[in-house]
Amino acid sequence: MCITNVRLCEVTDPVIAAKLEKAPAIDNDGETRMYVGYQLQNISGGQTLDGQAFDLAAMEGKLKIIDIWAAGNTDYTGNRTELVALYKDFHKKGLNVVSISFDQDRGVLISAIEQNQMTWPQIHEPATWENNVFVRTFYLEGLPCAILVDENLRVLARVRDVKQLRSLIKALLSDGKK
Repeated sequence: MCITNVRLCEVTDPVIAAKLEKAPAIDNDGETRMYVGYQLQNISGGQTLDGQAFDLAAMEGKLKIIDIWAAGNTDYTGNRTELVALYKDFHKKGLNVVSISFDQDRGVLISAIEQNQMTWPQIHEPATWENNVFVRTFYLEGLPCAILVDENLRVLARVRDVKQLRSLIKALLSDGKK
């Protein structure tokens, strides 16, 4: 079964639900284990690279992108640029981002964060793929992966190419003005 329509999501917020009715469809890369509408469990208890406690549910934002990546992965290299652009364009309207890196080398990760000007929380998880808790939590089959969730941590989209999220985020965070 291939979920390709964000309108399948059950959203309790009537404003977001109304906007989803008009939102463009997104190809969720054929994912079926973490489908649109899936209720994600909170991610908390860990620390960000700068030593701050992390709690996804407590993170501000009507929408949140969970960006799972590795600086050494050259697939979808435009994701970094687009993610920074999405953050700049929509952060003040209610979008927030957390990145989870699987890089083994912390120095490579920090260099990539600085080079790409990624100013949001960063989590470093250098465990091997087989032992990585996030692989199991998010049913990952490869990198990169971006998961868009609402403020209640309900999955709205799951994609490899972050560019696919722009029109959906724009529709969901629009104020109705032209």
